[in-house]
Amino acid sequence: MFNYETQKDWPIVSGQIQSPIDIEHHLAQPVEDLPDFVHYQIKTIRRPDGKLSLKGNGTATLQKREAHFVEGHFHHPSEHLLDGHQFDLELHLVHEFINGQKAVIALLFNVGAADATLDNILLNLPQPDKQLKLPTPIQLTDWFDAASYYHYIGSLTTPPVIEGIEWYVAATPLTIAPKQLATFKQLFPENNRQIQTLNDRPILLLY
Repeated sequence: MFNYETQKDWPIVSGQIQSPIDIEHHLAQPVEDLPDFVHYQIKTIRRPDGKLSLKGNGTATLQKREAHFVEGHFHHPSEHLLDGHQFDLELHLVHEFINGQKAVIALLFNVGAADATLDNILLNLPQPDKQLKLPTPIQLTDWFDAASYYHYIGSLTTPPVIEGIEWYVAATPLTIAPKQLATFKQLFPENNRQIQTLNDRPILLLY
């Protein structure tokens, strides 16, 4: 597991287009090209190295290209900020295009009403370092209702923090109940990377 207390010592190849960032809405250029998500479901839940990992299937159309869902995992508190606001939880859905290029869909959660999909995941947690193949897949349809997504080019947020990753951050947060968040905090340690410098990178608002 990565040591977040010494993250300043993580090796970085370039450092010019790192993630996460604080996304400032007034810097985002609107583009009519809303991502599309179909057939998303979780089939396997794993708990490797103190983390929660989701595997399943799903296809995203991102700027008119298809990318396939590879793996999902959570960070708390959130890694990305929106106009300086940090959220209680962030989900990263890692995708891959046919050429091997990676894209990450980031969904943000604020404390509020309970999320039924999260409840389903938390009720099916395997023991640490184990995995559970779900008898009935968990559908993720309710997680893709955002009317717009911020898009920029960045990096992975864990070592080796490889750059050139396409990010799509939902502009509208989902909600997580206080009890659900407390469960996350009890089972999984804080694992958010510090905010990185934008370095004049363009940000798009896809709608």
